[in-house]
Amino acid sequence: MPGYWMVFCANCGAHVFNAQITEVPAEYAFSLCNECVEKYGEPAGFTKTPDEVFWDKCRDAMLEDYGKVLTNDEILIELDLPSSPISLLERDAKRR
Repeated sequence: MPGYWMVFCANCGAHVFNAQITEVPAEYAFSLCNECVEKYGEPAGFTKTPDEVFWDKCRDAMLEDYGKVLTNDEILIELDLPSSPISLLERDAKRR
């Protein structure tokens, strides 16, 4: 079973999340907590985690195309449709 890195906020030192050691390609990793990002903004060149970006895109696509955030059951139905916006986002995420 892989071990975990504890990832802390580079600004205030709060625990942000745990990452599997295999997911972090270095011996050192940091992030910013949501409170510090809201208070000070994102530093130049600082990127969001891929999961955050993916779910932001999913939420935006659902609101734009369906007028609401879909339920889990509705998302599963959409994933089975090859040309649905949610299905396209999922395939795009797998290519990265």
